[in-house]
Amino acid sequence: MSTPSTRSDSTSAPTSLATSSTPSDRRTPRLRFTRRSDRAGVGVRAPSFGGPSMHNPRLTLLVAFVATACQGLEPITLKKGGKDSGMDSGAPNVVQLGDLRIEPATVAFGIVPLNDTASDSIVLSNTGSDELIFRQSTLEGDSQFAVTSATSFPAQLAGGEEIIFELSFTPDAAESYSAGLSVDVTVLDEPYVIEVTGAGEGADIDTGDTDTDDPPVGELAAEPSSVDFGEVPTNRAGSVEVMITNTHTDNILIQQVVGNPSEFGYQPGGDITLPQVIAPGESRMLELTFDPVSETAYSGDVTLSLDVSGTAGTLVIPVQGTGVEPPCEICAPIVSVSPNPISVTAVLGCNESETVSITNVGDQDLEITDITVTNDSLIACGTFSLGNGATSATLSPGASTTIDVVFDATAPLCTERPNLARDANIFHVENNSGQPDYTVEMSAFALCPGSP
Repeated sequence: MSTPSTRSDSTSAPTSLATSSTPSDRRTPRLRFTRRSDRAGVGVRAPSFGGPSMHNPRLTLLVAFVATACQGLEPITLKKGGKDSGMDSGAPNVVQLGDLRIEPATVAFGIVPLNDTASDSIVLSNTGSDELIFRQSTLEGDSQFAVTSATSFPAQLAGGEEIIFELSFTPDAAESYSAGLSVDVTVLDEPYVIEVTGAGEGADIDTGDTDTDDPPVGELAAEPSSVDFGEVPTNRAGSVEVMITNTHTDNILIQQVVGNPSEFGYQPGGDITLPQVIAPGESRMLELTFDPVSETAYSGDVTLSLDVSGTAGTLVIPVQGTGVEPPCEICAPIVSVSPNPISVTAVLGCNESETVSITNVGDQDLEITDITVTNDSLIACGTFSLGNGATSATLSPGASTTIDVVFDATAPLCTERPNLARDANIFHVENNSGQPDYTVEMSAFALCPGSP
């Protein structure tokens, strides 16, 4: 599928915490689309609270930042990823090691309220065709880190499959925490360590600020000051780069980045890894994301929680965008009938029916104008007809309708077979697919004892 044309809008003045000058070098935001995997969304959200969340029915290894040892570990299983799983290996905070893809390559939870739980995840994918074997996974670091759900090792990962490590962070003190999650895979010469960081609310994070004479007010400007993602297909995630500049004389600490509603967010990694210190006069690129789930207009904001010289502040970036219908790939309706061929069996009697399902497996609406059956006119010991069900319908992509095919035998040991030159028992579906009627052969057997 081709990438939709880019589109983004911006206002003329930068958003800031306090009065700030307009940057002389204006940057035009660039809108990019990223294909979403299994509707989990490649668009990355700011960490959420309240415990780990499951986005995809794939192999999941939950890693939790908790102060106590984990209990009740439950085994998990591998599942195949969708054909569109994953992002471009050149995406920010993504590492490709041979056939092993790790996204994100680092995890930063930022500042989290004490005893609250923030959640994030890491996806490890086999992008090749050969099987990968995970020999072991080891967590080393502060005691707040623990594995609460695990699988036994070694674990096999076939081509196209992926593992999700669900992470959570529950700080119990106003401190900074860090750990390393190492993965030992056959494709690697040595285990790869994924850095995980976070801090409890109130932690004394060194921003490097030595200027105590300035008033405790910082200025952080965004260019553009607001973002319009335009139209984004609901099976993709759009992104726009925003330049964040510290126009104050103090260092400014970015603690969190949160989108509201949740369809808006940011891409961790790249220039900004939370918690992030921005020095006076320094500029860093923040990639905002829009991951619509419905065909509707969205509006909200992305809020940066800040700290300058011990004083809290925020930078709010208004955002908007519209979710639209994904572009078609097949661009036509396609008829599928099940069972195919159709077989009706009356073991003890002369009459029996079989329910037939008709499904649109294309990506445009299917118009069924009529459903009929034809019977063998030369040699027949029974007749086919239609029972319960509509003979016309409009099916959206993926939708189905059903109808009963009924067989009535007129002689004992009646057999109607397909694929014989003199037999013509056919089920017809007239439709708008641009092809001739969809036809399915029918057969039947009826014991029909006592018939003349």
